[in-house]
Amino acid sequence: MNPRENLLLFLREWRRRTVAETAGIRAQNWAVVKECQEAKRQLQALLDEATEPRSQPDALERELVQELISMESENSRFLEEQKQLLKARQRELEESSRTLKRVRGSYARVQTGRWQSYS
Repeated sequence: MNPRENLLLFLREWRRRTVAETAGIRAQNWAVVKECQEAKRQLQALLDEATEPRSQPDALERELVQELISMESENSRFLEEQKQLLKARQRELEESSRTLKRVRGSYARVQTGRWQSYS
């Protein structure tokens, strides 16, 4: 393959991984998200090699890159939304836990002193 074909191959693979990452985010399947991000890190090195000796990107390459930038931005926003929702849920659960502890404390049996022995 020539350098341009390699570059297009890597960009298309990046898009495929980004689509899978989007699905993982929407399903809150964080293992899939992590796997996609790790694969994209590896692709980054290949992309760096594929783009070094080249001059200006052509129209197709620019279009793919713009699409990827848009998809990555959307994923970033959606991840931030998920993060905020999960933080809110965590706060709710922590508050529920504190409430349960107070309720348990209110209904706990009072231990009265008992004689262990007498003379």
